[in-house]
This record gives sequence, structure tokens and C-alpha cells, in this order.
Amino acid sequence: MSAQMPESALLERAMMVPYQAISMPNTTKRGLKLLMRRDDLIDPNAIGNKFYKLYFNINHAIKSHKRRLVTMGGPWSNHLLACAQAARKNGMQSRALIRGKHHKFLSQTLQDCQSLGMQLDFVSTTEYQSLTNLPHSEQASLPDKLLENRQHDYFIPEGGCNDLGVNGCQYIGQAIRRYSGTPSSVCVAVGTGGTFRGVVQGLGGLCHTLGVAVLKNTHKKTTLFGLGSINHQPWSLAWGFDLGGYGRRLPAQAVNFWRTFEQNNQIAIDPVYTLKMLWGVDQLARLGYWNTGDTVIVIHTGGLQGRRGFSQQMDWPTPKPVM
Repeated sequence: MSAQMPESALLERAMMVPYQAISMPNTTKRGLKLLMRRDDLIDPNAIGNKFYKLYFNINHAIKSHKRRLVTMGGPWSNHLLACAQAARKNGMQSRALIRGKHHKFLSQTLQDCQSLGMQLDFVSTTEYQSLTNLPHSEQASLPDKLLENRQHDYFIPEGGCNDLGVNGCQYIGQAIRRYSGTPSSVCVAVGTGGTFRGVVQGLGGLCHTLGVAVLKNTHKKTTLFGLGSINHQPWSLAWGFDLGGYGRRLPAQAVNFWRTFEQNNQIAIDPVYTLKMLWGVDQLARLGYWNTGDTVIVIHTGGLQGRRGFSQQMDWPTPKPVM
């Protein structure tokens, strides 16, 4: 992404994202019309929702005359790679605090970040958690660990989940509002929650928004759903579909589901976010969550580079994207 593209063009760009009819075992049995919004195609680097999350952050950093992006993430983070790419494209430096110890061999994601000039600093899991719990609204309150040079550094929190990131993701919802027809639900994977929040706000009450939590123990209640509202817009959050947790080895049934989906629909998906969301949608369809004939839009949030961390579990060719 480039700050040279005017902010007013973001909605137009979002409206160009195609929708593709897809099928899954239980949604087909229930007679649902399933459409996938292909936000993995919004950028040649397939960074998906990170395009929206970084859009206003990059613009603000440049307008504030910042020289370096500083952020956080794990060794396979889509967000880190997207930040490194954005910094390089806009003539900025980049730095990342990486969760966990520095191993002898970097992940392929971190190798890519490093090749783009990103400075990698590793912190313990405990320290990382303490840093992610800091408020993001006031950069002046952030510790020196995050901002080495407060005059030149611009901090973007883990996953790009700040107000500017949420604002960018609203354009996904706004674009769906302008798509022909009114769906019964719009479904999206939920990690840090910024994309989900933005989609809810952007839809403006057009339809119900369902978030599928991809992190383990997102909620410890025994119920399947959490209900709430954002700016008076209703939403539901479903958990129990994390498939073992973030970045964990997938169970055999999930791998089979993944393989079958890609072979039937010829769409490559990432195993950390979109796969879990689709798994959740298919299981909820089996439980009768939707009515026969309902139209459900599922959002492909990109992140295909994360497939590399699961290469040992993949024994089928990756479908090539069709533009």
C-alpha cells in the first residue's frame, strides 16, 4: 500500500473486491447460499485485511513525519510482514518486537521481514504479554522498549488493532453494504478483533455479524456464543472452533476439511484464520444456526504466507488465485 493513494479511494478499492460462490458439506446440506468475499485479492502481496488496518496508520505516520514503523508479533505474523512491506514501499524503516526466544533458524516470515530491512528484536513471552496489555491511545505513555526514538518512531500495536486500523476495516463493511442483495450474516475470523469491530461498524446494521474466534480460551464460559453490540450494532462471537489454538498443529479432521475445501472450490486459504472461520461456519450450519435459503458472506482475510508454517501437513497442490 502507498500513502500516495488518497484516502477517498479506499472505499472504491474495497468495492472492487470480488465475491465467489463456494460450497462446504454442511452449508450445502442446509441449502445455504455461501459467498466468499476475496479480500485476499485486494493486494498483490495477499496481505488481505492488513491492507485496511495499515492504510490510515501509514498515512498518519507519514503526515506526522515519522521515519520508522515499530510493531509487535509472533514468528509467523502476517502483520509483521505487511508492516515490513509497507515501510519499504513508503521509504520508511521498520522494527518489530518478536514474541519468544531467538532461535538459530528464523521462520520464513521473519526471514522475509529481515530481507525487507526490518529490525528484529526478541522478547520473552512474559514481557511480550506485558507490552501488549499497554494502552495504545497515548504513544507518550509507551515504554522505551517500544519507542527508542519518540520523535521518529510510529507505533502500531499487535495485529494493527488500534482506532485507525478499525477505521480502515470499516470499509470492508461499507463495501458489503453496497453489494447487491442483503445477506443474512457476514462472517469473519477474530484474532485481535480489529477487523471484526470495523466490519460491524461498516455494515451499519445491514445484517447480523458473526465473528469466529481463532484463539484458544477466548472465552471460558460453557456457552457457544457471546452477544453484544458495537455502536448499537448487534454481533455474535462464536468460540470453540480454534482447532487447538493459535499456530498449533491441526487435527486430522481439520486438515481433511482444509484439503477438501481447496480442491472443491479452488481457493487457497490460510490455516490460522480463514480455515478456522470456515470450519466454524460449516459446523454451525450443521447445528441449524441458519435457515434454508439464507445467504451468508464469509470474508477471506488473506494471510496466505502463513501456510508455510503448516507445509508438513499439506499434501496437495496450492490452488492458484484467479483474478
